[in-house]
Formats: sequence, structure tokens, C-alpha cells
Amino acid sequence: MTANRPALTRIPGDQASFALNDAASVANSSRQAGSRQSLRRAPAARRRLHSRLRMDAQPILEYHARSKHQLERYAPGPGYMDWATQPDPFRTYAGAPRVELPLVADELAVRFNDLRRGALPGPAPLDRDAIALLLELSLAISAWKSYRGTSWALRCNPSSGNLHPTEGYVVCSGVRGLEAGVYHYVSRDHALEQRARLARTSAPAGGVLVGLASIYWREAWKYGIRAFRYCNHDCGHAIAAVAYAAAALGWRTRYLAAAGDAEVARVLGLDRDPDFAAAEREQPDCLLWVGVGEPPALDAIAGLVEGATWAGAANRLSASHRDWPDIDHAHAATAKPRTPLATHFAASAPPPLRAPKLDLPAATIARRRRSAVDFDGATSIDAEAFYAMLEPLVPRIGVPPWDAEEAARLQDRHGSPLDAEASFTPASDAADMAHFLATAGYLFVRGVFAADEVAGFLDEAAVLAREARSGDKLSWWCRDARGEETLCRVTRAASRPRLGALPRDPRILSLVALSEHPLVHGRGEGDGVTIIWKIPGVTEGMGDLPWHRDCGMGGHAVMCPTLICSIFLSEASPETGELVFLPGSTKRSAVQVGDTRDPRSPRGAHFHARPGDVSLHYGDTLHAAPPPTRDDLPQYRISAVLGFARPGAAHHRGESSYNAVLHQREDGQIEHLARRAERT
Repeated sequence: MTANRPALTRIPGDQASFALNDAASVANSSRQAGSRQSLRRAPAARRRLHSRLRMDAQPILEYHARSKHQLERYAPGPGYMDWATQPDPFRTYAGAPRVELPLVADELAVRFNDLRRGALPGPAPLDRDAIALLLELSLAISAWKSYRGTSWALRCNPSSGNLHPTEGYVVCSGVRGLEAGVYHYVSRDHALEQRARLARTSAPAGGVLVGLASIYWREAWKYGIRAFRYCNHDCGHAIAAVAYAAAALGWRTRYLAAAGDAEVARVLGLDRDPDFAAAEREQPDCLLWVGVGEPPALDAIAGLVEGATWAGAANRLSASHRDWPDIDHAHAATAKPRTPLATHFAASAPPPLRAPKLDLPAATIARRRRSAVDFDGATSIDAEAFYAMLEPLVPRIGVPPWDAEEAARLQDRHGSPLDAEASFTPASDAADMAHFLATAGYLFVRGVFAADEVAGFLDEAAVLAREARSGDKLSWWCRDARGEETLCRVTRAASRPRLGALPRDPRILSLVALSEHPLVHGRGEGDGVTIIWKIPGVTEGMGDLPWHRDCGMGGHAVMCPTLICSIFLSEASPETGELVFLPGSTKRSAVQVGDTRDPRSPRGAHFHARPGDVSLHYGDTLHAAPPPTRDDLPQYRISAVLGFARPGAAHHRGESSYNAVLHQREDGQIEHLARRAERT
């Protein structure tokens, strides 16, 4: 797969999860002809891109379907444990010079609870003992078990079936006590094998590279076709284990997302065919920069191994193998080229971490990582303890395992810091707009509709308001503090001629075509076009919405991508009721603080909309519709909303529409989210 094609990119750490990246960005030649082209030229270019994306995605979609467990059967696998071909759990390189490492974790005084809240110790010196500790608490053996004469090892990094397909490497220069080189880590012996002696010793200061690779056969021996899933899963475990171990040394861990598979393989020596001969190959996963210095540029990393002297031949893990061609097809379909710097959302201040009931040394926690087994139906933990366990998964700046600071740097198409509140016009450069939408997860376009068109929409909205009846299940109603019932939404606006034509309006379709996904208009709720009236002082109903995603919990995989288009028919501001978006939160895990008025809530991006303006946002972009800040105005925000989704996409609950999901009360009203949360 060439670097200028859209690539289906493998992301270590997500079990069988993938993301579509267009390595050349959405800027194609037809869009680059001028910096102020009309949006009307975008759809044809997008269709060509979408066709290629579907073509590239098909092999991995087929693998996903074939490797799923079904209600009536398991996914294809060996069906039994062939002990005669059980892989050696330890990869070694015969002939490579060895460096024995000391076991020093018992001397570590750092407490795990300090690490989990980001209270890191002062940075340790970059020497052999520090590297030994990094590996001892991340990839090393933590215990040996035995049963009836058979012994097996447990390691600090969790693994599917304890099969450990992940191999670890260290690439370093300037580490006191270690020669500049590429080293393979042997967990069995807590030793490094020097695979290469570097000719260039002027590596970037302040850190080392940790490389990870997977041996698919180790998982395929037991799990068959699903091995590709588990190897990616285990790589994520290894990344987190390295991040916590580095934090215990006062170091940070950065995932070098831009590196391509070929670059990772070259730096780690995985592309050296003679060194593997009949041995099982290792597939490149990722490079991590671990330390206190800034990560080096990829070109500098690739240059480290120029002129290097290599040594060592890989051992063979099994005498024979059973082939699983689907794994090879999945790997080939997800080969990752060098890609532009991935864009992530900027983590905001999340809720404070709960204090766990146990406060143990970091080394003890690392060594006691185990699978959860032997559920007896009686032993339990309380909700507070369970949530405390989950909270470290929320990205926080400077806090392992997901240090979000490096992910906070959103960039525009030209590499400059992204202005999260930038607005566009219909004449703006389409490539800039497409990049902004893909990066931020939303787009704000001014002056799409003229004043007379907006007036016509408002006339039809007034008719719909007069026709709406409480409890008709085609409208939403709310109540204020006085208990007065007020209309806040009608979901049948497509029944009016002007509003019903919006899903086919070429201006709307041109904006939707900026998406990296092929999307079509979907009904979503009601008949596919909704009118929203913002009401001040709502105490019951869903007139106001906290930070949320439209796909909700559990709906992302089957509903997304969805793109929501809002056409503003009146002014939208904090006073009249606005929409707020969290930049870069699309397709990412994110902090979700409920109420925008909560002081811990992220600020988000705000836009003062005027009649005729249009906003778009992906359904999995965190966004909010806070209450108006004034209650004495003659008019509040009115907007027309329509949604676009994948062809054939449906609601994950199985109902005919989102509207049907919400209309559960006997009186036909929409329950306030806060009330539902209290009730459940």
C-alpha cells in the first residue's frame, strides 16, 4: 500500500479496532486549483475517495466477520491444544551479545496511587539500572506457577491466554552502562540481547525508544483465526505497562503514531530475512519514546540504524505450524505507512480521581496483575471501588497510562495549531474545511442560507408548532419551574415543503460531502427533519443537553459515523442557547463531565450563530446544548436539524428511530436526562 493511498491503519491497543487514514489528506488536485473554490465541486472528489476507502476496507471487514464468535458457534480455531507444537514462550537471538540486567524493583519506594494521579517522582538518571527497572515492571516475569511437574511464567504485562505474543526492544544511545545499540529483551532471563551496534551514537538526549512487535503464531496456536485480534489487544496491554513503569522512574511515554510499519521493522531489525530463516517472523507494532526529552523526528529515528552492525539469529518457536491465511490477509490489509501526525482531542480537567482503598507500592501492583477468574457469585466489590478502578482509563494530562498532553496538539491542514473556533463560508477552501471537520469533529459555516429562505423556514416552523400536541410522540415538550408545559421540538418537519427539501439542498449536500465517510440522509428521529426551540428555565424534559454523544453508550459501533447538520433560524448565543463542541473528541475516548456549568467541565468551542449559518458535527463528537443564560428575551435559538449516516445504519437499540427510544413514558413526554440518571 503506497503512502499516498488511503490506508486502513492498524492501531495497537484496540482489539481488532481500526481507523481510516488518508495519508495524502483530503486535499486532492481538484481542490488545490484555487484557495477559494465553491463547495459544489467537492462531492465528485469525495466519491472517488470513498470508493477507494471501501475497496481498502473490504478485506478487514471480511476478516472481522469471519473471526467473530457467533451465538451458535465459536470462531474458527484449532479445536484442541496441540501440545506437540506449543510455541516456545521466549524468543532469543543466538549469537547476539547479552547484557544481564539487575533486579532493582524491590528498592523502589514509589506508591502506585501517586502514579495513578500523576504525582510522579523526580526523573531517574538515564542509566542501565533505570532501563532494567523499566523492563522489570513492564515486560518481565512476575511469577512462576507449577502444576503436576509443569511450570509456566506470568508476566507484568497481561496477555490473552498467557501466550505473550508481544516482544520488546530498546533502542538507545547515551545510556550510561549500555553501548549504543538495538536490544531485544529476554524476559525469562531479565537480559538484553544486543541485536545491533549503532554506528551513529548521537541519538536524541533524554530518553530511549521502546519498540513492540507481535508473533502471531503464539496466539494462533491456541485461538486460530482470532489471533490477529488478540495480538493487537496484548500490544495495548504492553504499552500501558511500559507507561506505568516509566512513570515510576519519573519519565513520560509517548506513542509515535506517525511511524509506519516499514520504519518500525527497519529500526528493530525485523525486516532482516536472514536473521529469521525458518523462525517465526515478528510483525512491527509500534515505537514508544520513553524519557524526559522531546521525542525525536522520524527521520532521525530511521537514521539511527544506518551503518549499524547486526548480530543474532532468531530461535524457532515450534517444530511445525498450522496456517491461518486470514491472519496474513488481515495484516496485509492493515499495513501502516508513515502517516501525518494523528490528531487527538485535548483532554480537559476531568473529575478528581477517587482514592483507592488500597495504597500499595507500584512494584507490587505491577507484579500482581492477574486475570479475573473463579467468580463465585458471592464475592463483590462496591461501586465506589469499581469506579476507582476504571478512572485511570480516562485520559489526563501528565497522568499514565494515557498521558494526553501530546494528544492535545490539534493542527490545521498546514501544520499550524488549530483555531478551535474558526468559522468558514461556502466559498472557503474545501480541503481546509474537510480537514477541520475530520480533526475537530465539527464545522461552522456562516451565511449558507439567505434571509428570505430563513423567513420561509420560520413560517413553516410556526405551522408545525401550532399543529403539535402534547403526547403525540412527534413532538417534545418540557416544563419550567412554574410547571408550565412548552413545546421544544417537533420531529416531523419534513412534512413541510421548504423544510422537507433541506436533505436534498445542494449546499447541505456539499457540506456533508466534506466528510471522510460516504453518508446519506437518514430519518434518525421522526421523519428526518427536526425543529428545535430553545426554552429558558427548563426543569423537566430534554430542552437542555449536557456534554454527550449522540451515539450514546453502546451505539458507536453500529450507528457511527453520523453527521448532524444544524441550520440556525435565529440567533444562537449563550444568552439565547448555543451549541458547544469539544475539539477533537470524535472517534476518541474522552472525559465526559455532565453539566457545562460545572467548573470542572471543559470550556469547549463556542460560536455566535446568526440566521442562515450552519454547523455540522459528528455524532460521536462531545457536544452540549446548555440552557440560555437569560430568561427575559423575546426569542431564543430556533434551528432545523437533520442527520446523515452510513447507508443501512440503524439504531443500536433496534427501535425504528432515536425518537422512538426516548418516547418511553406513558404520557409521551421525553424524560430529563438528569432525572433518568437519578432513577437508574
